[in-house]
Amino acid sequence: MRSPVVVIGWFAFKIARNKRGRASNLYEAKLYRISNETRRALLCPALWVSPKGALLIMTARSVGPGFCFETC
Repeated sequence: MRSPVVVIGWFAFKIARNKRGRASNLYEAKLYRISNETRRALLCPALWVSPKGALLIMTARSVGPGFCFETC
């Protein structure tokens, strides 16, 4: 089951449902930080993640090729 995402203006708030969701949020934020520019173009920009991964805040994007669907 996917984490619920709430989009408000330019921000997408991804809320973890359980331990696996928290781990995924932490991983996604880390992946964005360590990726090169080519890979970052395929990822949603992670702006902030809570210390235990319960909440990930990203820039909201339009649905389309190369964009992540769950935060749009």
